[in-house]
Amino acid sequence: MTERSHQPLDRADARALTDRIQAAAEPWPLLIRVYRGDAWRVLGYRTWRAYCDNEFKASLLWVPRSQRPGVVLWLAGEGMSTRAIAAAIGVGRTTIARVLSGSEPSTPRTGHPHQGASAAQEALDADRPAWCRDRVSSATPADQVVPNLVSNLRGMCQVIDGYELDPATDREQAAAWGRDLSASVAVLRRFTFTLKEYSRAE
Repeated sequence: MTERSHQPLDRADARALTDRIQAAAEPWPLLIRVYRGDAWRVLGYRTWRAYCDNEFKASLLWVPRSQRPGVVLWLAGEGMSTRAIAAAIGVGRTTIARVLSGSEPSTPRTGHPHQGASAAQEALDADRPAWCRDRVSSATPADQVVPNLVSNLRGMCQVIDGYELDPATDREQAAAWGRDLSASVAVLRRFTFTLKEYSRAE
């Protein structure tokens, strides 16, 4: 693991980078920047884990099992500790330790954020988080999950395009909706990247 010096961010940069992570298709380089810059401390959190839990919901930085080794090894190579990686991607420290020791199945020798990506359906495998399992009906055929997703999203986007909030809408509720949508958009960006990578595979 490479040791890298930490250069604290100022509050404005810490906030801006954190917000960018929430909407990024590829959040890992930005995550390293906030980690090295002690963004959690600058933004008033007591620990890195508290920062991750509050700013990045479990679904936001979730990594499909097939891509996990590449992401973990890359983050570790950039100087992130086992504890910090575990907190960021929402898995146990023992899982991270297995990847770093090479005992996790399909662990590559070197890390890259996209290493190990395969078919797009891999992102919807048995390792997907509980929030996803609860929302994807077990009765839905696997080959219909993505078509249904695309169709539903297209319809919803047509509904909200140009939509204006009721002036009576509670501001805290609007902020909560915004955070939830940002998390969902980030997941969709990464899944879109997976689809593109799959379409280019030989």
